[in-house]
Amino acid sequence: MLTTHRSPRLTDNQDGIPTSASSAADNVYLGYPKPVRLRRQMRLSTEIAPRSAAVLRSPPGVRRNLYGGLLTMHAPRTYNRRSFLKTSTATLAAAPFALPGSLSAQVVDGLADDPTLNTLVPTAIGGPAPQGADTLTLRWLGCANHEIAFRDQVILLDAWYDRGPRNRPLGFGPDDVQRADVIINGHAHFDHIADIPGIARRTGATVLGAPLSTEYARSEGLSDGQVLATAGGEHLEFNGFTVDAILAHHSLLPREVLDKLAPALAADMSPLSEQEQQQQAEIRARGLSDPRIITEGTIAYLFTFDNGFRLLYRNSAGPITDPERQAATDLGGVDLAIIAYQGHPVAESQIAVTLPLVQLYQPGIYLPTHHDTIAGTFTDIATEPLFMAIRDALPETRSISPLYRTPVVVDMPSGTFMVGV
Repeated sequence: MLTTHRSPRLTDNQDGIPTSASSAADNVYLGYPKPVRLRRQMRLSTEIAPRSAAVLRSPPGVRRNLYGGLLTMHAPRTYNRRSFLKTSTATLAAAPFALPGSLSAQVVDGLADDPTLNTLVPTAIGGPAPQGADTLTLRWLGCANHEIAFRDQVILLDAWYDRGPRNRPLGFGPDDVQRADVIINGHAHFDHIADIPGIARRTGATVLGAPLSTEYARSEGLSDGQVLATAGGEHLEFNGFTVDAILAHHSLLPREVLDKLAPALAADMSPLSEQEQQQQAEIRARGLSDPRIITEGTIAYLFTFDNGFRLLYRNSAGPITDPERQAATDLGGVDLAIIAYQGHPVAESQIAVTLPLVQLYQPGIYLPTHHDTIAGTFTDIATEPLFMAIRDALPETRSISPLYRTPVVVDMPSGTFMVGV
């Protein structure tokens, strides 16, 4: 069940811990969640441990709002790198410190045992669901498609799985999707909406999107009761989480660049066959090219889970809008942000667009999206230049770029996450 009402102001009701990323002994990489406001200024140091231990570290000068006094913290349980890697192919990104007791060890054990961590099969196509009530598993499914699995629920962010010729396959297609509870659409271009109507018809999922998106979904056979239109400003309540819709803006790409890029890409690959051209045309027809998408049809979404974890999804890297500025002011930062890194073939040009969006939302964890090839239109863009720019501008933010279908499993209360197979 869900209810909807317009919310003029988002609220900030979660505290976090200011930290920064660091590496630990034996190359087990440790990452940390986002910073927020401090009530008291504290210092944290780390205790020296044997090289076989994965120590929870913080850099000099990090401040905490815990208890008072100078704290010396380390993991209450050590992990031998060799034995750890024997049992898991995951990359560890641990909590920033260990609270009294064994919270950190419990968190790490819980994530390492989660059934989603060691499989490339998304929950939507028959893979396992996360086992913990406060565990979220996130997978990138190409372009700006993502799967969020949470408490036996599947949330799809965009859906373009029928990739067509010359695009890397995802390992599954739209007909393989067995379940989805909610499908969120950022805007109605084919590479974001093409497979949403078919999946929603088969699974009964609720589709949320801008009016242009929901009109298209209805034109493809979805009933009025299965779609929820948002122009931005709506607050929707689902089972265990809420979604706030924020009016965003589509990317603005220089026409002269695109006009020169397409022939350059075509010159570096063999021509499409007649059958491939027909297949490509059919896929690109499953969506809209309405110019109103740019200013009216692009929506960013803020997820707030009932444990306080906040996730921001923005599938196009366009100018920052006034509603976004207001939302960001109200929020003071999010735990995880998925923000597009697409359009300009030169990384420095695209960084100038994407980095301000990342800075706006100040995530603890950042995942790029829309940065892979769309044959004949976009080529893969390297994430390293963006990640270095984020590291310089937001040193507390951890940037990760998983492969298609790779699970990112998050313990939401602590911000600890593991990157799986």
